[in-house]
Amino acid sequence: MNKMLRLCLQGLGSALLVGVVLVQSLPAAADEGPLAVTETPTVTATAVVPSDTPTPTETASATPTPTVIAVITPTPTSTATPPAPTVTNTPPPENPQPTAVPVVNLVKRISQDRVVMGSVVQYELVVTNPNDFAIDDVSVQDALPPQVDYVSATSPVGTVAYDAATRTLTVTIGTLAARQEIVIAIQARINANAATPSPIVNQATITYGRTTRTTTTSNQVTAELVPGSLPATGVGPGPREIVTLSLILGMAALTALALYDRSRGAKIQEQPEVINIKD
Repeated sequence: MNKMLRLCLQGLGSALLVGVVLVQSLPAAADEGPLAVTETPTVTATAVVPSDTPTPTETASATPTPTVIAVITPTPTSTATPPAPTVTNTPPPENPQPTAVPVVNLVKRISQDRVVMGSVVQYELVVTNPNDFAIDDVSVQDALPPQVDYVSATSPVGTVAYDAATRTLTVTIGTLAARQEIVIAIQARINANAATPSPIVNQATITYGRTTRTTTTSNQVTAELVPGSLPATGVGPGPREIVTLSLILGMAALTALALYDRSRGAKIQEQPEVINIKD
């Protein structure tokens, strides 16, 4: 009897201990969020004590233990989608300009390289656009040397202006079409400054381009003063003519010398042989 009572008390103590543990765990789980309570099946412990006298069996029942499950609901995260880039279609310019710097050719020529005091020489400026597109804002400047005086100038396009203070001729051409070529003619008179031994040197410059201004120079032309008068054509005895004349005179002198030697040899052969006979 005492043994059975002791077993019952131990069962009641175990049930009380489980209840205390459950009571202490309930407040902590309530703070974590919504709880889901799940009932577990009842566990029944039966103590059987052998005895000679049949004794009623006492059954210790365990109280259902609630299981606390914390359910954490995820918080949705909003992701900002960047705006799509705006594409702006810029129309091409009406007159597209090349990326590379274009080239405009300027060549200078002179009518004669041998001049006399008071004669008029003609300079020519040949402007050529070798590109397949037009060139804007084209102008040519020519500073005349001090040995000549400005007489006149003509250009098939643009305007011509001469500044006597700077002795500079400016031809404003404007737009030069693709593959276009123009010739500017300048007349100048040889003055007294040409008496110095220095040659008459002249060179022109050209400036062009609207966005980027480009300036290039032409070739140099040279003229020398010779004494006396020249023919109306303006072609005088230059270095080449002098060399040619010297060669002709030399050949003539050699030919004359050869003919003289040949004629002298012929006369010697024609003389009769004289034989002196002594008694």
